[in-house]
Amino acid sequence: MAEVVLAKPAADALRALPPPLDEAALDALTVLESDPEAGDALRGRLRGVRSLRIGSFRLLYTLHDDAALVRVRTIRHRSVAYRSDPRFALDLEPGAD
Repeated sequence: MAEVVLAKPAADALRALPPPLDEAALDALTVLESDPEAGDALRGRLRGVRSLRIGSFRLLYTLHDDAALVRVRTIRHRSVAYRSDPRFALDLEPGAD
């Protein structure tokens, strides 16, 4: 069983999701506890990041300590999910100043 930790952008995004999607996101977090490799491994500049589909949103996360720790970086709409690297705190969400 893996420990799932949400980064601040992920926690903020989770609170902002509309009701049907927020429940799906919570279900996805439960899935990651039991199967940390449930999402797709990304390639290219996002190598090392995994993506789990939640409707039209993507939960982006990284694995640590041989998949004993799942660090959820952010939850974004698929249209913007892959534009910036969620591992770096300096990446700004769209509309952020």
